[in-house]
Amino acid sequence: MNNILYYIFKFLLRIRWWVIIGSVAAALIAIALTKKLAKQYEVTSTIYTGFVSGLDIENVGVEKRVDYAVINNSMDNLINILASKETLKRVSLRLFVQHMMYGDPNKDNEYIKADNFRAIYSHVPQEVKNLIDKSSEERSLENIIAYDKSSTSSYTYGLFNWNHPVYSYDALSKIVVRRVGSSDMLDLKYAYPDPGIAYHTLDILNKEFVEQYKMLKYGEVDDVIAYFERELAIAKTRLTVAEDSLTHYNVTYKVINYDEETKQVASSNFFFEQNYEAILLRYVSAQQEINQLDKNLSKYAENLQTNVKYLEKLNEIKKISGQKAALMIDSTANFNAEMNEYNNQLDNNERDIMALSREVTANRYTRDGVPNVSLLDQWIQAQIEFAKAEAELKVMDERKKLIDDKYSYFSPIGTTIKRKEREIGFNENTYLNVLNALNAAKLRKRNIQLSSASLKVINPPVFPVASVPTKRKMIVMLVFFGSIIFIIGFFILLELLDRTIRNKFRAERMTGGNVIGAYPKPSKFKYRMYNRQCDEIAIKALANVLLNYMHPSGSNIINILSNERHEGKTAIAKKLAEQYEASGLKSIVLMPGEDFTPEGKDYLLAENLHAVYSGEDDVIILVHPPCKYTPVPATLLSLASVNLFIARADRVWTETDQMLYESVVKKSASTPVELCLSGAERDVVEVFTGMLPPDTAWRRFSYKLLQLGLTAK
Repeated sequence: MNNILYYIFKFLLRIRWWVIIGSVAAALIAIALTKKLAKQYEVTSTIYTGFVSGLDIENVGVEKRVDYAVINNSMDNLINILASKETLKRVSLRLFVQHMMYGDPNKDNEYIKADNFRAIYSHVPQEVKNLIDKSSEERSLENIIAYDKSSTSSYTYGLFNWNHPVYSYDALSKIVVRRVGSSDMLDLKYAYPDPGIAYHTLDILNKEFVEQYKMLKYGEVDDVIAYFERELAIAKTRLTVAEDSLTHYNVTYKVINYDEETKQVASSNFFFEQNYEAILLRYVSAQQEINQLDKNLSKYAENLQTNVKYLEKLNEIKKISGQKAALMIDSTANFNAEMNEYNNQLDNNERDIMALSREVTANRYTRDGVPNVSLLDQWIQAQIEFAKAEAELKVMDERKKLIDDKYSYFSPIGTTIKRKEREIGFNENTYLNVLNALNAAKLRKRNIQLSSASLKVINPPVFPVASVPTKRKMIVMLVFFGSIIFIIGFFILLELLDRTIRNKFRAERMTGGNVIGAYPKPSKFKYRMYNRQCDEIAIKALANVLLNYMHPSGSNIINILSNERHEGKTAIAKKLAEQYEASGLKSIVLMPGEDFTPEGKDYLLAENLHAVYSGEDDVIILVHPPCKYTPVPATLLSLASVNLFIARADRVWTETDQMLYESVVKKSASTPVELCLSGAERDVVEVFTGMLPPDTAWRRFSYKLLQLGLTAK
């Protein structure tokens, strides 16, 4: 983990100048490009809707329950109306008319800047300019609307539906509409480089959206009201026709109060039945009694029945009895007085008949010894009762026919009246239901009027006198840090894809081997005078590491290998030999082509070192030809104390290089194969040698920082 962090730090340090110069250059370019960044004038407005806390006359007197789903839906609808194409189209056309009427090509004004007006006015066709009536903004707007609807290829149609920077839908849709939390408020915000355009755009929108809201809501409710008014008129006509039909029917059949009249008929019939049975019983009883008495008083009865006065009185009794029976059925207001009169007349006539019967009687006794006067009185009384009952039955029979006629008369009338009343009731219910629905619709309209009236601009737009701070600093900062991220990302990608060995970490990661040293490439400018010292320090560090692989007795063989030519094998081998000689070790460097023939049989099939060299030096440094061109004998590799594989730090490590390196490792058997980087940067060499000259305070600080010695003294 520490190695990875160290490598990352080294990586960032290595690309520091790219990052610094690149990001600063990008920031300077951004500063230059944003020097003329257009200023933005921002206008805001706040609208009170009243949807949450406003009065609802549809629920007056009812505890108000807040339905947030309905409220949220209403707020969403209002926001959608504000941002709808129809509303913005009206704003676009009215704004265009204002600019055409009040714009000045030579002077900025509260409606539009002069340069913006010139740019717009120069592209307006003459036929559109002719539609502008300088004396009336409304008339000009009507002309433009009519012109806009005339064709989809009209100029104003293109203003809104194409990409005009002022009047197009894309430009106006940048108006921000936001609900303030869960309140009744809506915030509107619009920014544009021209303060007049920004101000009047929002001012027109505040007026137009209310009209659009009313038009949508009123149009819907007015249609409903018109429908219910038509239905109410139809229901009223049907109800009137049904009521007139019932009235005409009652007049035609002389019905005043059907229920009371039929009740009276039923009551009369009830009393009629009772009286009829009583009279009939009296009639039968009197007839039987007369028949019985006629047997005993046949002579006297015949005399009386032939007596004119007797018959007159009897008929008078029948007449009065009939009148009395009729009075009993049809009682009048003077019922008691008339009834008493009839009773008095009956009593008088009965007394007259009784007196007349005694005058006519000739015998005082009957054949059976019964006094004739007593029998005659009974017979006369029976005749009177019979006459009265007969007269009453006659009247009752006539009344029976009248009652039956009334039943026949009223029966179909009742059915028809009930049917007509049901029809009237149905039409009346329909009328009342439609009337209630109409009242509800009118109440809804009134509620909409109140809610529309509650749409108030409590924070009207204010003409901006100062522009909002530009985003120039932010843009520059974004470009600066973005370029840093881009450069680092680019080099990270390059680092991941690059196969150049470069340093110890990458060499070990790509080869799988172990790097024990590095040889620096010559400095051409800053540290050129320290090249020799740096070389000596690097060789000394490498020689010291190689000493760890040597044994104290006999000759120690160091094989110097590489995959390509010009890897620095010869220079490193000779400097190692010089270093060992200076340390008192007898050393020799065996070079291919000079000390042995690399293409010869002795080298290629060497079984021991004597095939190449037969001396007894302490350190024998054997430099082999490039592995890419000449195979290295496995015997020589395995006999060595260490095999030093030289690879240039600034060269690409290919798959071929890896295959050759792995072949060397395999043929070396137990002999270690170590890597040494040649042509390395100073910071790569310092990993093995420590700080290289010169030894200055800045160099010591840089070295500590490079080695992450952040708190070292």
